[in-house]
Amino acid sequence: MKRLNLFSLAEAALDGFRPSQVAAAVEALSATFCEGRHDFGYDSRLRQAAYAVHLLPTHISDVTRLLCDLPLDWCHGAEVQVAALGAGPGSDVFAICDLLAREVDDGQLADLQTVTLTRLDRVTHWDQTFALLWPRWLELLEQRSPGLLTAVDLVTPFPSVCWDAQQPDLSSAAREVLTQADL
Repeated sequence: MKRLNLFSLAEAALDGFRPSQVAAAVEALSATFCEGRHDFGYDSRLRQAAYAVHLLPTHISDVTRLLCDLPLDWCHGAEVQVAALGAGPGSDVFAICDLLAREVDDGQLADLQTVTLTRLDRVTHWDQTFALLWPRWLELLEQRSPGLLTAVDLVTPFPSVCWDAQQPDLSSAAREVLTQADL
């Protein structure tokens, strides 16, 4: 199976930033992790680009590997609903698509027609970065698994659902997504 170029995906998030700008933002992001701080914030496109370059490929790879170890009990029938919690730029969405592409390529999930991948996050600014990444992701999937996007419709509702896991109350939109999700 041909591998996906996840760094090519991360490059899509750069969207015109100079390398020196992104490098400085990556250093700041890394410093917050190394120092145990939580003050980086992802409310700017530059900070989101730093996250994409620094962490997105690794996060997608890690989540895909974890998903490959789980049974596909949640993936049955023609339609599947997925809720990506704390979705950020879409790492979990990309990993689930990667898993499904592998399974379809292996002749599994023959009945699967539509996968709805709903992102939930408290930082709705991630929608801008996801909008840059998603078209590139579809190109990469099509290169690796020709015909997949004809066989399976990947739906990503836009915008994401605003949801803060630290707050006790669910919005009606978040409750609906979580109630209907297969995964």
